[in-house]
Amino acid sequence: MEKDVQPSGLRLHYQPEVHVTTVENVRLSWPVASILLRSFAYSLDLLLQLLAMTLFLALISPLASLGVLRTSQIILLLILAYFLTFDAYFVLFEIFWHGQSPGKRALRLRVIRSDGGPVTWKEALLRQILRYIDFLPAMYSTGIFAVFLSRHQQRLGDMAAGTLVIRERKIQDEPGFLSLQTDWPLKPEEEQWLKDYWTRYMTLNAAVRKALARRACAYFHERYPERFPALNESGVEPESLLYRMFPIQGQATPTGDSA
Repeated sequence: MEKDVQPSGLRLHYQPEVHVTTVENVRLSWPVASILLRSFAYSLDLLLQLLAMTLFLALISPLASLGVLRTSQIILLLILAYFLTFDAYFVLFEIFWHGQSPGKRALRLRVIRSDGGPVTWKEALLRQILRYIDFLPAMYSTGIFAVFLSRHQQRLGDMAAGTLVIRERKIQDEPGFLSLQTDWPLKPEEEQWLKDYWTRYMTLNAAVRKALARRACAYFHERYPERFPALNESGVEPESLLYRMFPIQGQATPTGDSA
């Protein structure tokens, strides 16, 4: 990752840019989520967690009062409910929602690996385990202190897992944010596909994004055989070839060719 210049003084709304060069030699950049936005997202998630626990207690209380459940069964169910609501909640959402919990999705935040890839079970579990240390001694005091000292606003869980929390921009609100710089006579759907691909790039694993890029290269070579070279003759990765032929400005910018 490239370095960002830290401003003088600590600001809750400070959002440095993080730049990541992937193994495919594609350069991506996003604003890092500020501690204020992360706090709002966590508050939303906590509200949902408390509502879930309240609903569970409302459902189990009549059963307990009627004697349908034994004390040992109630304790077991409470432990299971707590685990699912407060421990598994973030892990499962970050895996199946590609780095987002409901609170993060509402504020357009996303957890990614420091290399730009989507989080895996390893990173999600590490972040959750270290969450308890970040919380100490109370109200995430340790985590907040770590965020203030970190160049990329990472809590201890992020540092241990090698993750970042970034803020996604709304492309429809920033027309010039992601645009193709080309004179190719592309169809509207072709141009939209390229924009969608780079917008979703960080949510795809390496195999999927390479397969999609390879398929796109084959399509454009067939459609424009005299202008778009065959992938096996280009000597570069599919992602790099797409960038070379269709320069794009915004979230991702090319850094060169891959060997």
